[in-house]
Amino acid sequence: MTVNYEVKTKHTKEVLYDFVKFSNTVRYPKTTAKLLLMAVCMLLCFILSFNVKHPIKYVFLGIFIFLTAFAFLRHYIGFFKIMAVDENFKNDTPIDYQFGEKKFNITRGGVDDYKDGDVYGAISFMYFDKKNYYISIDNEEIHILPFRNFTIGNPSEFREFIEHRVGKEMYPVTVPFKQRVEEIKVQQAMADAKRQADWDARKAEKKAKKKK
Repeated sequence: MTVNYEVKTKHTKEVLYDFVKFSNTVRYPKTTAKLLLMAVCMLLCFILSFNVKHPIKYVFLGIFIFLTAFAFLRHYIGFFKIMAVDENFKNDTPIDYQFGEKKFNITRGGVDDYKDGDVYGAISFMYFDKKNYYISIDNEEIHILPFRNFTIGNPSEFREFIEHRVGKEMYPVTVPFKQRVEEIKVQQAMADAKRQADWDARKAEKKAKKKK
């Protein structure tokens, strides 16, 4: 197999932390905001009950502290948990990804994960951020390809290469604020156009009834 792109990497602490951040962002995108919102509610309850001679106010304060801490530390909690169980990290296993025109190979510690290579149709979804590509195979393990670990091929051109072969779009892990605003504007414009079209259709229907 002619190799167009190759990535030689390991499950380092940085890679594992990036994986946890990715997993939390994609699978639970609004969890931090929800936790902080609940924490603010608990803080308000504590403030409102501050002059009340009842220990319940300290319960509110305790919940506020717990939720705030968990919201900001949940990445680190997940990081230490996965670091304790990830065999590739504990064994410092080298992982080699090779991508050809029709197939790709994954080798861990010199052992092929796929004997004859796997076809691109096995890739379920793909994401990217400022540091890594994230690729899921058969909706199971997520493979992280750090830009700095590309040994063959230009990492900035890999997205176009893989999208063309998989036939799926690679999405950004987080959508920039400006892009979100533009998407909201487009959605609003489409909704306004639909309402106007419905209104025009109703007016035309009423005119048609009057003529009859």
